[in-house]
Amino acid sequence: MRIVWFNDLRFCAVGHYRFALHRVLPEHRCTFHRIDACAFDRSLGYSSCKETDIPVPAMETRQPSDTRARFKDEILAVCTQLAEDTRAALVAGEWPLVIGGDHSIAMGTVSGLSTHLKAQGEKLGLIWFDAHGDMNLPGSSPSGNIHGMPLAHLLGYGDTDLSSILGASPAVDCDNVVLIGIRDIDDVERAFIRESGVTAFTMRDIDQLGMLEVATRALEVVNRGNAAMPSPNRLCWSSESSSGSNAAHKQRRRTWPRI
Repeated sequence: MRIVWFNDLRFCAVGHYRFALHRVLPEHRCTFHRIDACAFDRSLGYSSCKETDIPVPAMETRQPSDTRARFKDEILAVCTQLAEDTRAALVAGEWPLVIGGDHSIAMGTVSGLSTHLKAQGEKLGLIWFDAHGDMNLPGSSPSGNIHGMPLAHLLGYGDTDLSSILGASPAVDCDNVVLIGIRDIDDVERAFIRESGVTAFTMRDIDQLGMLEVATRALEVVNRGNAAMPSPNRLCWSSESSSGSNAAHKQRRRTWPRI
């Protein structure tokens, strides 16, 4: 997993299912590390000041101790280190771009960001792009894979350790969270999303409202209750939210599930 510290950039994480932390893959097998960070910086007009790799232990050398939250100890250790590094970047006046893993890493980045902002008396808004809700809980998850649970833990639910990294619990208020692009939700998770108070836009909503309207409404939600504009918002993106060809999307668009 790689962290690139930028002089001024408010975008914190990119995830991908192939490099899932629930699989606990070795650090150097993550192909995101091959991105030319310098070229990326120049194309956006930013300059990077530091790069850091966080080692991730190999799944093959371990056995999950709890099938309800598989490889919890390893994921907690990685996310705690990531949270500390994220907070350190913010204290230094930089903004981190975190690349690698899947949405499990958001428990680290968001916790680090939330801890820093709370110390400044500021409030965090969170936009979560994903095909999945990532709001399963250890007691109800069909697989026990933690990459399907990070948002629930950031809202203060679930496992006590995972939901309080660096003492941030909840790391973000449900009133300032927006899910965009969800289309594959487990039954128990669907009910939890409805009851949690987060705002959710499914693929059906995007088809009916248009992305501009969804984005406008999302910004209203994440900025709700913030004293200053723009607020310190965080964008969390999974490539699963945009996977598939345009033709396949057109074939499926009339069958998107509702929340």
